[in-house]
Amino acid sequence: MSLGWICLTLLTPLLAAQQQDSPGTNSPTVLLETEGCQKPQWNKVHFNPKKKNYRLNEEVTLTCSANSLLPLAVIRCAKEMSPGWKNAWEVKDIEGAWQRVVVSLTCPTGRCPKPQWEGGVQFEPNKTFYKLNEETTLKCTGDLQPSFPEVKCARQFLRIDESSGKAAYGDAWWGRNSTGAWIYIEGAVVCVGRCSKPQWDERLQFVPSKNSYEENEELTLNCSGDLEPSYTKVKCAREFLGISSGEAVYGDAWWGTNSTGAWTYIERAVECIETCKRPSWDPRLQLAPDRKNYKKNEEVVLSCPQNFQPSFSHVKCSSEVQSTRGGKSVYREDWRGKDSRGDWIHIQVNVECIEILQVVSEISSTSITLNWTCRLPDACQHMRATCHLALPSSPPCEAEEVQGEEMLQGQEGTFIAGQDQ
Repeated sequence: MSLGWICLTLLTPLLAAQQQDSPGTNSPTVLLETEGCQKPQWNKVHFNPKKKNYRLNEEVTLTCSANSLLPLAVIRCAKEMSPGWKNAWEVKDIEGAWQRVVVSLTCPTGRCPKPQWEGGVQFEPNKTFYKLNEETTLKCTGDLQPSFPEVKCARQFLRIDESSGKAAYGDAWWGRNSTGAWIYIEGAVVCVGRCSKPQWDERLQFVPSKNSYEENEELTLNCSGDLEPSYTKVKCAREFLGISSGEAVYGDAWWGTNSTGAWTYIERAVECIETCKRPSWDPRLQLAPDRKNYKKNEEVVLSCPQNFQPSFSHVKCSSEVQSTRGGKSVYREDWRGKDSRGDWIHIQVNVECIEILQVVSEISSTSITLNWTCRLPDACQHMRATCHLALPSSPPCEAEEVQGEEMLQGQEGTFIAGQDQ
């Protein structure tokens, strides 16, 4: 009997723990100390996620209202093996370090002083102090716009004061972005210029698509089908035009990234242009730059492995009219190569890696004859043909050292070394 009573005593906490999440039970929740922490009983503080118990190291966001999007602080369960539930929670300070919570965290009260933002930012209403969560409209002079049109004051958790154990808070301002969401303002709100959506190629697609864009706001451009924009990434800038009525006048200016990723001034309208796919030529060819698609008239340098040379070292994509459909011309890819005179000519066959020099040898007892052919014009002009004994002779074959050298000229010739010269 005593053994059975001991087993029942040990099983009771386990059964209680298993029943805490079982539906339809009215028994009180029991949590083992090694499993986590119970929800703190802090007044007017809302927990997300909202639960009765939390696992060890589970992070919880605190807010001052159930529907608030502004976080007050982030805490986590840090239960130790000491008895009781006190000192079981940690809070993340502004530096990202975890501090032990000694006293209850509560929602702060008070108001925020008007921030000292420079650059002509105007508050409506204009006051010295603003209540917590009080929404305020910002404006700028002229054609400038504030980086955030609406802002509101909140409280930001800083740290736990080591002497008192109480939470210290600081002013934090949140702003409504272009999508209407409230986000934390890391720096100052400034007055910036806005550029109207440029009237470029109607086939261009702007991401994001808006009627106006803030200064230095980057956006991506796309085209439909096999077309590509002349600039894939652009941003708005402000260009000084002059002084009018004592005030500076600015105009829209757009910058785009070139093939190297550097920002360059866009002098003319961005348009959707035709592209050529990477040609399926000799697989030994190396293309620079090496891409899947090339813009029209973009020059590409070709190279080959050692002792080989491409039939064209410089090529570029062009286009020619293939047919006419519905009154519109249909184009097809046309690759052109630069010949020895520097003229661009149509490439009729595939570009290949060609062996520069072909040699056929004839060996007799007294001489060696080499018949050579240079397959590419002017490619062999600085080559020399030489002949010498590679290895010393040994009986019964006695070879006499024969040496010869000749500069290759033209596209073909014969080189003879030995007594038949």
